[in-house]
Amino acid sequence: MMSQTTTPPPKVSFVVTGFGPFRGVKDNPTTKLAKAIVEYIKSNNIPVEISGAYVIETAAESVVKKLDILSEECVNSINNGGAVEDQPIVVVSVHLGVNYRGEKFQLECCAYNDATFRIPDELFSTK
Repeated sequence: MMSQTTTPPPKVSFVVTGFGPFRGVKDNPTTKLAKAIVEYIKSNNIPVEISGAYVIETAAESVVKKLDILSEECVNSINNGGAVEDQPIVVVSVHLGVNYRGEKFQLECCAYNDATFRIPDELFSTK
């Protein structure tokens, strides 16, 4: 009879991000919201692993660079914090943005505009 090896369930960690200032909006609400979500989870002992809350410059190039770094840091943190050998690691990025026309919360699986902008971002890019 062959022995079966079982893969442990994935270790899941969340990274919560918001945007920094943009086009005359000095105090981006997503910065406060990202930090508040992490504080709420930690202060209420909710059993979810959160790597932290981060603010990303409001520019497409900055987002790509920062998310790559955060994902790698999160995986390294999980590996150093007790992940079992051969345990799959899942990093879930929850990125908060502002819909200037929105009237309620909206959950997107992919950015609505897919990185094409009607106005330049903070690094003056429109794509």
